[in-house]
Amino acid sequence: MDLKTQYLGLTVIVNILIFHFGYYAINQTSESIEQGNKNKIQLAIGLLSYQAYIYILGLTGILETLAPPPRVVVFMIAPIFIATYFFLKRHKNRMWLQAIPNIWLILFQSFRIIVETIFIFSITEGILHPNVTIHGHNYDMIFGIIALIFGLSMLFIKMPTLALKAFNFLGLAVLASVIFVFMSSIFIPEIYGMQKGDFPIEFTYYPYVLVAGFLMPSAVFIHCLHLTKLFNQKKLVD
Repeated sequence: MDLKTQYLGLTVIVNILIFHFGYYAINQTSESIEQGNKNKIQLAIGLLSYQAYIYILGLTGILETLAPPPRVVVFMIAPIFIATYFFLKRHKNRMWLQAIPNIWLILFQSFRIIVETIFIFSITEGILHPNVTIHGHNYDMIFGIIALIFGLSMLFIKMPTLALKAFNFLGLAVLASVIFVFMSSIFIPEIYGMQKGDFPIEFTYYPYVLVAGFLMPSAVFIHCLHLTKLFNQKKLVD
């Protein structure tokens, strides 16, 4: 399986998982079949539309520069983070949010093991510099393993809410460190002992840009979704 197929395949899997979470929540809380079907269609359109947005950006060439300001941040990361904030603010007290099992939201984060494994393959293809993988200063694979172990343990142990919150805050902190490693490797490489930013421009091409545009934001979204659920467990509305 070539590298592009690996990135695309993982993107498909993550989309399916997110749709499954939404599908399940809608089925559990919809007042009517018609309303449920409408919500499912909206969910599917939203996911597909965002994938189309990333694909079109990758074709325009607007991302094909590492000069500041970082365009991946301006056109992808910032908009999706802002959208996540307003989406969760609007739905924080909705019953559908509480319908998604905690164990699903924990185990979802184990997909980061696959992301980091693909990163290792990307080094040999010249798509990534080792500094932004587990060979350098990116420890996201370790968190993915923690998510897998933590999630599977929930099959046998009832985890307190505090532990679930701590898990999600830790996951967000790890992601923040990964973003810092990527950005600093480009703009301030001297902190790693490099004379200049050695970051392949190919990583701004599609499908590699799915990492910054979708895979990383998906992990952030699920963490924030889970925290929103945990902090609003007793504030339900129809």
